[in-house]
Amino acid sequence: MINSHIPTELIQLFSSKEATNYRIIPFEMKEDNILKCYGGEENMDYEKIIQEIAIIYDLNIAIVPVDVQDLEKALNSYYRQDRTFSSNAQSLNIGNSDFVGKLIEEADTLKSSDIHFEPYEKKNAVSVSG
Repeated sequence: MINSHIPTELIQLFSSKEATNYRIIPFEMKEDNILKCYGGEENMDYEKIIQEIAIIYDLNIAIVPVDVQDLEKALNSYYRQDRTFSSNAQSLNIGNSDFVGKLIEEADTLKSSDIHFEPYEKKNAVSVSG
């Protein structure tokens, strides 16, 4: 079970891309400078990841296995990645009166905090992030 309240300073040790690529979530810094991280993907080479993090961040980490689905939920919660709004893009026309409703529904589905509009000369871009 993944702790639902992980300190922000630990979450910020890794970027969203790094946490997602490594499939880890830091949750506790031990007194002996060992960073405990949740992990759980069977196909991940965690020994290699531990070595990489030791070299790049000068941190020793210990992986605490968790359920893969719990890890995925936590990664999505703690490390939201920018996502381009595209799943319903074909059905969202500016003339469509339900455009804003569908846009907000999609943002809610993605658990996003931001909706960005970028006007261009011949078209407009919409992205959902955060």
